[in-house]
Amino acid sequence: MNSLSFDVFCSKYLDSEAPISVITEILSENDPLKFQNISNEFNKLGFTKLKDLAGATLGKASLIKLSGDTLTLLYGAIEIYSERLDNLLKSAKSELQNGNFISTQKICEELFIHKPTDLNVLLLNAKSFFDCGNYEECINCLEKAKQINPKCSEVLSNFALVYMKKSENYLALQYLYEVCALKPYCVDAWTNYADFLFETNDLVTADFAYVRVLSIEPKLYKVRNKYGKLLLKLNKIKDAKEQFKIAHNCAIECPETLNNLAYVYYKSGKFEKAISKYKQVLEINPDLMNAHFYLGMTHLKISEYQNAANAFWNAIVLEPENVTVLKKLAVTYCYVENMVLCVEIYKKCLKLQPENFNLNLELAMICLHKIKNYQEAAIYFKKCIHLNPERIDLYKNLFVALRKVNDYQNASDTCMSMGDLYLESDDQENARNAFCCAILLNPGNAIAHWKMGLTMYNLGHWDLALTRYKHAIEIMPNLADAYCDMAVIFDEQDLFEKAIEYYKMTISLKPSNLNAHLNLADILFKQKINLLKAITHYKIALKYDNTSVDIYLQIGNIYKELNMSKDALHSFYMAIQHDPQCLEAYISVGSILKDSDNFIEAIRAYESALKLQPDHPDVFCHLVNCLQKVCDWSDYDAHVKKLQEIINEQLNDDDVLSLLPHDALMFPLSLEELTKIASKFAKQCVQKLNKSIKEPLQFVHPTVFNGNIKIGFVSTNFGKHPITSIMETLTSICKNQQVDVICYSISSNDNTPSWLNNSEHHKDLSQLKFVDAAKVINSDGIHVLVDMSGYTKGAQTEIFALRPAPVQVSWFGYLCTSGTTFMDYFITDRICSPPEHQNVYTEQLNFTNHTIFIGDHKQKFSNLQQRLCFDEELERSTFNLPENVVVFCNFSKLYKIDPFTLRMWITILNNVPKSVLWLLHLNDVAENNLRTFADVLNFDTSRIIFADFIPKYQHLNRIQLADIYLDTHLYNGHIACLDALWAGVPVITLPGDTYASRVTTSQLTTLGITDTIAQNEENYIDIAIELGLNKCSLEKMRKNIWDLKMVSHLFNINCYVTEVILILKVISLTKPKLGM
Repeated sequence: MNSLSFDVFCSKYLDSEAPISVITEILSENDPLKFQNISNEFNKLGFTKLKDLAGATLGKASLIKLSGDTLTLLYGAIEIYSERLDNLLKSAKSELQNGNFISTQKICEELFIHKPTDLNVLLLNAKSFFDCGNYEECINCLEKAKQINPKCSEVLSNFALVYMKKSENYLALQYLYEVCALKPYCVDAWTNYADFLFETNDLVTADFAYVRVLSIEPKLYKVRNKYGKLLLKLNKIKDAKEQFKIAHNCAIECPETLNNLAYVYYKSGKFEKAISKYKQVLEINPDLMNAHFYLGMTHLKISEYQNAANAFWNAIVLEPENVTVLKKLAVTYCYVENMVLCVEIYKKCLKLQPENFNLNLELAMICLHKIKNYQEAAIYFKKCIHLNPERIDLYKNLFVALRKVNDYQNASDTCMSMGDLYLESDDQENARNAFCCAILLNPGNAIAHWKMGLTMYNLGHWDLALTRYKHAIEIMPNLADAYCDMAVIFDEQDLFEKAIEYYKMTISLKPSNLNAHLNLADILFKQKINLLKAITHYKIALKYDNTSVDIYLQIGNIYKELNMSKDALHSFYMAIQHDPQCLEAYISVGSILKDSDNFIEAIRAYESALKLQPDHPDVFCHLVNCLQKVCDWSDYDAHVKKLQEIINEQLNDDDVLSLLPHDALMFPLSLEELTKIASKFAKQCVQKLNKSIKEPLQFVHPTVFNGNIKIGFVSTNFGKHPITSIMETLTSICKNQQVDVICYSISSNDNTPSWLNNSEHHKDLSQLKFVDAAKVINSDGIHVLVDMSGYTKGAQTEIFALRPAPVQVSWFGYLCTSGTTFMDYFITDRICSPPEHQNVYTEQLNFTNHTIFIGDHKQKFSNLQQRLCFDEELERSTFNLPENVVVFCNFSKLYKIDPFTLRMWITILNNVPKSVLWLLHLNDVAENNLRTFADVLNFDTSRIIFADFIPKYQHLNRIQLADIYLDTHLYNGHIACLDALWAGVPVITLPGDTYASRVTTSQLTTLGITDTIAQNEENYIDIAIELGLNKCSLEKMRKNIWDLKMVSHLFNINCYVTEVILILKVISLTKPKLGM
């Protein structure tokens, strides 16, 4: 054995996993003892597999002790082994040729053990999988082959074949092109590429590929024929003819080329030349069916019908079931009026292709117009309608055929079908005509009457529609759809009682009528007739359509209106489950969570909504409002800027406002902007109200006073302090003032106090509609109607818009102008609403002599004792406050704080050593956000301490542990400041231009403490620092406040109420504006 032979062996079997025993067996010649000795020799050298021997050097191999020349014996064994593998491969190929795919694959698996990287074995195995249709395993084999030889053209071509079979044309073309790139002058490669491009209709690229083939080998007439056909498809007839001529010169007797040339003449209108060429083709090959067919087509073109028929018959002899040829033969007989043969051949075609629409239609038309066989025509037209039910002309022809045989019932039904088609295409006039024809043919057709009613309704003729519906019901009393459609008309005519009656009849006849349940629920909901019953019908509708997002939304809206938040949320979440893109559901979820103070989840809902519609103004404004509620100021300036842009844009067009007037008070908006917002909101309320009122409502107002003046007070919360104390005092004083008072509650959750709830002075309007509530007020003969809610939550501006009283006044409830023409007066004071601001108020200002915002503390908490420094019952440590520090506090809700205010407070604390900020706990998120903001300003957040809510009296005692109360700037503390002052704690405030920012200034002025009213930001900070550092000044001011509060008008409800009653009595005598 020479070294070259051994090297060849090594290269072939270096990866072989075959055991070394395959060589041992050959060397031992079936001698067991010899086999054992040779095995031991191989083991000594560590040869356990064939690849170990293949990887050995010639020197190492010669160390094997055999009975003779070692290298010669090894060489002989290797030759025998290789011969065995070659025989095994031949056997696999033979099995494949015989179609024994599994046997082939088993042999290949065995070969892989010996030759795992043999490309021939992999390709053979791949072909076996391809031939048996297992394309995925074929691809796996080819992938392995590609790893061995990435540039093997046979592997790449096989890939292309597989992907052709899998209809993955892009990949097939990619592999075909790779083969062309590897073999740029390979005719077969480019031909395969071109053919597949042609087959997949990429004609432009195929053109390039065929040109490439012919540039390599111009005499390939078969390729030229293919290229010519491609040019024909591109409508390049002249170029195609040139290619066929060249192909003809290359192979004069080729029938395919002659046939192609004949076709060019046929397409060019050169029919005589075409006939000559087709005959020439058929002389060479009389069995070419295509030539017979187009010879017939050419004769047909020049009206040589007999010759055409002969040619078609010759084609049929070759292909008896070729429907295309049979059909042309039938057409030929039709031309010569041989209708018997024509019909016979058409019927033969239909036996072969019974679902062929064109065949059925053509035979139907022949039966109708040519042979007047109307019954058969009807049969074939019905078949056509079955195959293509949307073609209106089929129904018209069927109708004609049925009329001809006096089949009025079926003719009527055909008109019905025509009408349905017209309805579907919204062709109401033709639909009406079709249904009218159906009725004429069959007057007892109830469905026709009903559907004609539908067209009348769609055309706007409601009375005629009702007439048709009634006819339908007379004929078919249980026709539920007719009752339902009558109810629809009654609904649109605002005849709600009749609509409800007919929807109920519909449901009694057909409980599964989805539209009846939905429409009935809509009336019960929108007309506020019975909200719970509306939910019942919506839920029944869900049984028939449990994926309807609209139904879930409606149920959610009703639950929301009923304040059943949990049920409402469930419905809206179901809507989202069925449509994750449902914007309305996310907005409603956000609204409910916002109203229930679950601001974090509300923020998530609004953020989800903004992902769906990033430019939605309502959602953005609600989101910013919620972020303020949890003191999230991460993008405060940008948010406020965008919010102002949205509001200003909406104020200048017809868009509905995205920010409610009350929420607007929380942001740095000017008094002018707040007025415009209120005016726009009031205008929208009036527009909405006008749409809901059927007829203009004009109340008659009392013009003379017959006895006492009647004053009505409208509020959402008579139980709120200090309103309850004010109203209790007011009703008591009015008894002696010739004034009758009626308190109107407009919210079911207004916590009406017991003294009022059982009083003759109280009426609950919360369950009434706006119009009905206004009627009650007007019927009470009210002279002055006072709004104590404004635009706060639950307010009903619409009641005042209806002007049920001659004079209407805004007082105490809303801290800004109403912006309306229907509110005549605004009771305020000269500090909250300086007289020079009259131009931005739509009401006439009426001023009290002292603050408009007083407290009832003197009545409710007169026994509050001043805390002494040695009072052990009330220690700072009880509330986690450190001793011996200055405690700055604010007990307003945290959302009244804004970045500007907190920066001022932190500046103050940074300048007052050993000081802390004591705030009221709202929620953990707000606290964390405040700490985060403070931390960014490098402030020690452990100096911010939060207090829990406790009962009012305990809270007033607790406030005394503080040293100084820091008021919020944009929206003052109001009641919280009154609490601080009653507890003797100095309040520092910085008034702005708006009412909400000036209330504390008004309170302090009434109390007689004006030193803590700041002129600007710097002054605010200086006052706080001075009091924080000067204990004597602080104690002096605390004592002064404690003394003044008992004699000040700030807490004198009797004087305040007497003054308000006087103002209202004077107002009642004035002539009001008349506006709505």
